[in-house]
Amino acid sequence: MEMAIKNGKVSGSTITFETTRTGQNGEQVTKYEGTVSGDNLNLKTTRTGQDGTPMTTEAVAKRATT
Repeated sequence: MEMAIKNGKVSGSTITFETTRTGQNGEQVTKYEGTVSGDNLNLKTTRTGQDGTPMTTEAVAKRATT
């Protein structure tokens, strides 16, 4: 599924952006914040759960080597 990126910003090695998805409970905004360090992208995603509590997930993406 494709999603539009909104409020994207790059500042030095930091990137931030948001996506919005519409579901049965209305619109849900997910915020992304990441830093690039060498071959890694450290990314934190935050969205609001069904009970209104923020849920955060962290991931590391590594550049593939061939």
